[in-house]
Amino acid sequence: MKKHLFLSFALCYALFGADDVFDLGVVEISTNKNATPPPGVEKISKSQMELNNAISVTDVAIATPGVSIKGASGSRNESMINVRGFTSTRVPIYIDGIPAYVPYDGNMDLGRFTTADLSQIDISKGASSVLYGPNSLGGVINLVSIKPTKELEAELHYGMKYGSTKGEASKNLFDSREDFRVGTKQEKFYLQATGSFREGYNGPTPDGLHSTTDLSHSNETRDKKIGLKAGFTPNDTDEYSLTYAKQEGDKTGKIYQGEDPNSLGKDRYWYWPDWNKESWYFLSDTQFDGWYIKSKIYYDKFINELQNMANSKFNTIANGKQGWVSYYDDYSFGGGIEVGVDTSDNNIIKFAPSFKEDLHKERNLYPKLPTNNEPWQKSKDRMYSFAIEDTYSFSEMTSLTIGARYDKRDAVSAQEFGVPEWGSGSAYYLFNFPTKDDDAFNYQALLEHSFDDKDSIYASFAKKTYFPTLKERYSSRFGKNLQNPNLAPEQSLNYEIGYKRDFDSFDISSALFYSDISDKIEAIKVGVLEQNQNVGKAEIYGVELGANAMLLDNLKIGTNYTYMYSDAKQEGIYLTDIPKHKFFAYVDLKLNSKFRVYLSEYGQTGAKSNSNGTYSPAGFAVTNLKLIYDATKNLSFDLGVENLFDKAYAYTDGYYENGRTFVFNARYKY
Repeated sequence: MKKHLFLSFALCYALFGADDVFDLGVVEISTNKNATPPPGVEKISKSQMELNNAISVTDVAIATPGVSIKGASGSRNESMINVRGFTSTRVPIYIDGIPAYVPYDGNMDLGRFTTADLSQIDISKGASSVLYGPNSLGGVINLVSIKPTKELEAELHYGMKYGSTKGEASKNLFDSREDFRVGTKQEKFYLQATGSFREGYNGPTPDGLHSTTDLSHSNETRDKKIGLKAGFTPNDTDEYSLTYAKQEGDKTGKIYQGEDPNSLGKDRYWYWPDWNKESWYFLSDTQFDGWYIKSKIYYDKFINELQNMANSKFNTIANGKQGWVSYYDDYSFGGGIEVGVDTSDNNIIKFAPSFKEDLHKERNLYPKLPTNNEPWQKSKDRMYSFAIEDTYSFSEMTSLTIGARYDKRDAVSAQEFGVPEWGSGSAYYLFNFPTKDDDAFNYQALLEHSFDDKDSIYASFAKKTYFPTLKERYSSRFGKNLQNPNLAPEQSLNYEIGYKRDFDSFDISSALFYSDISDKIEAIKVGVLEQNQNVGKAEIYGVELGANAMLLDNLKIGTNYTYMYSDAKQEGIYLTDIPKHKFFAYVDLKLNSKFRVYLSEYGQTGAKSNSNGTYSPAGFAVTNLKLIYDATKNLSFDLGVENLFDKAYAYTDGYYENGRTFVFNARYKY
């Protein structure tokens, strides 16, 4: 059977094939058998991550059309991914199909997640499968783990970044990473252990950028993660798996270097001595004659400590009431089942009920003013969802998938320590907000056709809903925000048409997309405060184009381009962090059986960093170069340079990325 080029690009250099993908963790629409991957889904393989030196999950956005980075910025120093203009709260993060975002604000700092234990990353845009569950307004990002496929297998990796850093804590070796994986696959079971350890400091300052602020302790990070996976495979079709993962980290904020006097990150120095996450989840797949049942049960715990520091050295807590320490103690637990039935030779229908409970606990302590210490405040949401998805194949070349999902959110409780809007006096006390339940009905359709076995043309429509988070409804944001317990859901109508084709020596892909957003949540001035309200409308539309070509037996080239236009529907107001133009291109030259040269360039322009558009990062293009040496079948090295020409660039105004950086990696795979 002839191999398609767009598959061989992703797999030809992988030492472990597609079998190491943890299939229990994959969630996708059932469509035409020729769609690989399904329409509207980007699958980033492990080999692609390694080739582009994607250390963290955020890094995969560089080479992916329609996906952009919201770089590590602000006092929170969180790296996130936007999908077709939708922010990370509107594009939830899943790990093996399990929701992994923080219960309180719906976000997840993807800079904390390394790619070492992943087999692939699935980014679903627009009409993502209804089987995922609620809140996928703009799509879904699913991190799919690895599972062992051999009697004995192991991976070891060491990576480092080297550059000229500045300041009293200058460290030329400013980023190091060690990863391991060991596993076994036996006839009836498999076992695996993974670990990842990373330590990083503020990177090299690009040429021409001079700061009067000491950056030597800005953007420090330390992360360690361990994982255990055990599986039972009683036969060729059934699988039962239990996974445990524990992650611990600490970090400092990233210091603002721009000129916006109103930037929230200006003169703010936040330090996280604890950024910890612990997860357990069970997944199963049991096949019967003509039908199957899958199940999931999970518990996810998130503990976070944030200290407001006095200066850029991050070594002293601020004075007075500004010297607060904020504690989060959150958990999520839930579960669900998926039942699929082959009702005929050309039709499969799937049912997926699910449940999720989120609990958020927080308190502020004041080490220098202990009389101001707060009690624990608790807030809880419960989410219920029922999804149905049906795929009918008119022929081997044409299929229609329709999906629907009913979501219901019960706002169980919400507490605050302070004086409520309806209260009197100045003495703080623990009170309960009024709560409001919400529900939504979502639906979508995907029609796909193939003219032969090498192409796919499709059209999709999806009506999606986003329930506002606990933070959006109840946070006072240190006294600057008026809470709104009655905040209603956002809605989006997502449309997409696309075409892709695989020729003998090259492949092409294209997509047109349009999103019409209503009841958009925006911060509105109410006196001297702000309040989140459902007042906004917005449109986002654009085009994605991609091509890869094998010019010679040893030479591959490729590129992708995204044009995105966003309209906030208000004069002088802009949607932020959405680049108007984004591109990626690469050249992959195999010199001989041992050596390869990989050259890539990426860039973007047109993003706004604040809603009035007064401060925006300049457009940029950054070049990366690496030499890969395959010493043996199992051992490889690569040496490269990121930001070869030492460009000063930023994804968000005032938060610059690293200058010229030398990169080294050593990998052993057995």
